[in-house]
Amino acid sequence: MEIKQRKEGDVLVAELSGRLTIGQGDSDVGDAIRAAVSAGEKKILLDMKGVPVVDSSGVGELVAAYTSAINRGSVIKLLKLQPRVGDVLKSTRLIGVFEIFEAEAEALASFT
Repeated sequence: MEIKQRKEGDVLVAELSGRLTIGQGDSDVGDAIRAAVSAGEKKILLDMKGVPVVDSSGVGELVAAYTSAINRGSVIKLLKLQPRVGDVLKSTRLIGVFEIFEAEAEALASFT
């Protein structure tokens, strides 16, 4: 899993690239989000356009990171889900937990 981070105003945008599956990026994403929250980031946007697949371990890591962020006063939103990733979130009924956007400008504006 490759994670590129950049700031857009006061929003940390983390561009994810690779599989979000057990042993292939699941802990990388969770570690990156926890580190960002620990560093004081309050607004985090995960750009998922480069994530073709997510499994139960990846979903679990997303949920754990989301919960950890919420408990520390941070917000995580998702951007540009690939169809297979969206299907997994729908089947696990997590599609309503995360705010999901198709356009980055709209996602960034939603943080205000």
